[in-house]
Amino acid sequence: MLLPVSAALGNEFALLEIGAIFLLLGVIAFGAARLQISAVPFFLLIGLFFGTGGIVEINISGEYLDTTAAIGALLLLLLLGLEYSARELATSIKTHYRAGALDFVFNALPGAVLGFILGWGLLGAVGLAGITYVSSSGIASQLIRDAGAQRSEVAKRTVSILVVEDLALAPYLPVVTAIASGISVFQG
Repeated sequence: MLLPVSAALGNEFALLEIGAIFLLLGVIAFGAARLQISAVPFFLLIGLFFGTGGIVEINISGEYLDTTAAIGALLLLLLLGLEYSARELATSIKTHYRAGALDFVFNALPGAVLGFILGWGLLGAVGLAGITYVSSSGIASQLIRDAGAQRSEVAKRTVSILVVEDLALAPYLPVVTAIASGISVFQG
């Protein structure tokens, strides 16, 4: 089946956008490596600079965002899988499950309590609990790698907590969706 010319050009433009952004990020990463500092803060600043409401607003297509978000999620999982074996992760989680529980208590519960205090109801409280609980695995993994600390005990503990958080998202997201949709948690 042939696509209309506008659809075909849209796909090419999405690839051009991806290439341009990757080129910019590559140049920034190269510069940060030369300065022997992490590129993560620079990536965040570039996103703020060019993002919606930033100093220079660029129109990035929805197709671009969908494509790169999927690629980013897959690369993050690949990165964690390449750096740590399944046995290392399982052992680390078993060893540090208390730290994961404390992470939940000290991060999710205050968010939920604040949501109720602000009068946001159950959905707002559960949503804010998720926001305050989950860390960015990608940013933390990149910072650990930039510091050259992949094999340190602190890095192993951190990654085990991040994996617990990521695993907690599996039941959390359907629960939030169920609450937002007004259906029972079991239906969700």
